Amino acid sequence: MKTDDLINLLGTNIEPVQRGQLRNTLLAALAVGTAAALCLMVVVFGAPDDAFGGENLGLKVLGLAFALGLVTAGASFLFRAARPGEPGRTPLVLMGLLFFAAIAAGIVTLVLSHPATWRGTVFGPQWLACLLCIRYSPSRPSCL
Repeated sequence: MKTDDLINLLGTNIEPVQRGQLRNTLLAALAVGTAAALCLMVVVFGAPDDAFGGENLGLKVLGLAFALGLVTAGASFLFRAARPGEPGRTPLVLMGLLFFAAIAAGIVTLVLSHPATWRGTVFGPQWLACLLCIRYSPSRPSCL
């Protein structure tokens, strides 16, 4: 089959697509994927004892806002990438700005803290255990 024949074959019997079908399908897939990932995370790692309490509530909320911002920008990028010809740079710029904001927040935290506490701020008392748990978490749930 030649290219022109393929193009003619693809151009026959064209039916209009329902308006919003792609958006609805992607939103349903994102919702199911999010629910499945959340359930799997709770099953594997367990529910945190003090998710919305305890100390550093502001940092937890800031981390959640950062994650939700990335999800929103990624979903926006997914919707734009699913439609050929749509300009798709805006979500990538938003993701870059979110990472820049996180890095800037870390730098501000270091600048506002005393230089003698920088080592403890960056590494913390359990930095090695945390690093190992991130690297080997599926095989070592006891790290948590």
